Amino acid sequence: MKECSKIEEICMTVYMDDILLSSKSATSLQTWYDNLIMAADRSKFLVNLDKSHGPSNKTTVFNITLSHRDMKVDERRFETFMEEYQKSDNPFQKHGIGAYVGTVSKAQALQLDVPLPPQFITSNLKD
Repeated sequence: MKECSKIEEICMTVYMDDILLSSKSATSLQTWYDNLIMAADRSKFLVNLDKSHGPSNKTTVFNITLSHRDMKVDERRFETFMEEYQKSDNPFQKHGIGAYVGTVSKAQALQLDVPLPPQFITSNLKD
């Protein structure tokens, strides 16, 4: 990781045990992804292969879907936020949800006040 972080064409973001690499060069990205996977294996660090993938035009990390010049709260997480927002009578909770979603995507934040169809409101479903 230390060696990769020194490479100018690679941007590495680390949060807890999540590592995100980005670059304009797919070749460099694949090389450094492979190097990190091998280094993790040598260090006995378990890589969650369900969440890990090589270079892609889009990825989801931290419940946020990232692509070139676009960022959105992950669809499932956004649906949860939207349901909680619409159920809430607490203006502070609504402000908190709206403020967070708005920092990620203004377009999604504007959708929070649009009523959800009944089939999306899980509190209406029977256990």
